Amino acid sequence: MLVRLPFVALGLVAAIAAPAHAQPGAPDDAPSEPEPEPEPVPEPVPVPDLSAVESGIAALKARISSLESVAAQPAPAPPVDAGSTSAVTAASDDDPTGFRFGSYGRILAGTDLRGGRPEPIAVVARGPRVVEKSYLELDFAYGLRAKTGALLRTVVTLAFGDRIFHETGEFDAQPALRNFFAEARFDDGTTLWVGSRMYRGDDLYLFDYWPLDDQNTLGAGAITRKGAVEVAAHAGVNRLLDDFQFQERDVASPELGATTVTQLDRQRIVGSASATYYVDAGPSDLNAKVKLHAERRAPVARQRLG
Repeated sequence: MLVRLPFVALGLVAAIAAPAHAQPGAPDDAPSEPEPEPEPVPEPVPVPDLSAVESGIAALKARISSLESVAAQPAPAPPVDAGSTSAVTAASDDDPTGFRFGSYGRILAGTDLRGGRPEPIAVVARGPRVVEKSYLELDFAYGLRAKTGALLRTVVTLAFGDRIFHETGEFDAQPALRNFFAEARFDDGTTLWVGSRMYRGDDLYLFDYWPLDDQNTLGAGAITRKGAVEVAAHAGVNRLLDDFQFQERDVASPELGATTVTQLDRQRIVGSASATYYVDAGPSDLNAKVKLHAERRAPVARQRLG
């Protein structure tokens, strides 16, 4: 037993080592993995000529500057004919439609150096406007375009005299209805109006005086303009509270006491016609006009005696 044990142990060692050597080793001629193909090198981008780029940018800047200068300049006004009615209308009424409001007034303030209010002093028939009493006008108008293209307007003017509240302390302004009329303006230069109005022309403003046409009328009229010539006509009536048109007197009452009766009440027929020639040389030159005016005033013989 003692002699065999080393050989058995040696045999076991040889048997264990043999399988290890029996495993085949890695073959030397095993195929290797293919190497990746190299990426293609991109072609170099051609570098543009810097001088050409700079010249293009300069040309664009010059073009932009020229366009901006043209846009900043106002559009040229269309040529205006000296006798063109549409040109006159466009200059006077930028946008005549919608609501419009205007006013005119003057206020007199001062002293007579003796503690009292100032009084106007006039040594001529027509004193200057600067010494007249306080006055106020309020103009209200509304315009719209009809389907035919005509401009329709209504005009109302309220006037207030010198009864200012700080001078009287009373709520008694006594307004007057100076204008209350409607008008229609057509594209051919014709205007038709009807209503109550102060139908006036040009005045001497400082003297508050109308040398030609100054009618207080309730009626209708027409105005037309062709080129430099304007023709106007109107007819109406008025009835003023003066001794020539209206009179009252006190008489004994049939029952007891006295009563007031109307002795005179008559209207006055008013008619006018005018023709005007305009010399319009533009705003920077001398302008003038020549006007012929005629009026007809005829009272109606109507009396009522009490």
